Amino acid sequence: MQKSMVRTLAFAGAALAASVSQPSRAAIEVVNGAFIIPTAFNGFEGIGAHAGTSPTPPWSGPYAEGGITVQSIGGDKVVTTYQHDGLYSWYDGSGQNIYTRFTMTDGGVMNAFQFDATTQLIQPIGAFPPFYYQLLLQGTVVATGSAGALCDTINVCFKTYGFRGGLFDEVRLQTNLFDQQFNPNLPGVNTMLFDNIFAREVPEPASWALMLAGFGALGAALRRRPRLALRFASA
Repeated sequence: MQKSMVRTLAFAGAALAASVSQPSRAAIEVVNGAFIIPTAFNGFEGIGAHAGTSPTPPWSGPYAEGGITVQSIGGDKVVTTYQHDGLYSWYDGSGQNIYTRFTMTDGGVMNAFQFDATTQLIQPIGAFPPFYYQLLLQGTVVATGSAGALCDTINVCFKTYGFRGGLFDEVRLQTNLFDQQFNPNLPGVNTMLFDNIFAREVPEPASWALMLAGFGALGAALRRRPRLALRFASA
């Protein structure tokens, strides 16, 4: 029984060590619809009223809530007074070559991310541009592409999208009327409105190390336990 327990602990420790030393190579999947069980949530409910250039000064964040930080990169006219769910949302309609960046406030790594969004608020009727995404890990792009138009009607509509699989520590999102993906040298207009941002953060390496140390200490203690000898008295 004791040897079996030691072997089990050793196997679990080896599996954890492998997960720490070798980051996930799983392909990152774009998901249309809700799916996530989050560890962090930003609903923009504490952000307050911002209305682009008037009546408040131009503002682009960053804004942190519930463990997720949001910022307009290259823009200065975030509007929060549109309502989707609750008091406030995040509308990054700042002009050309702008994107919205999402990170964990503590700088941690994610393996799932989900958001509600629309692009219908200012785009011309009949113009249904796709949204583009870039996912990065330590400054390197690990996934990039497009997932089609968020709205395909003349009415305002929100859709839920997300990403899962692999590891990433930054999400960049952009909708561009001129169909130019994250290209600072070509014209484009970012017109995305966000709400209900969910993220699932993976444990930090320090947490894994503590777990491994715990497994090692427990296994060592089991190996050092004295064996009990049963003796039967002779008649």
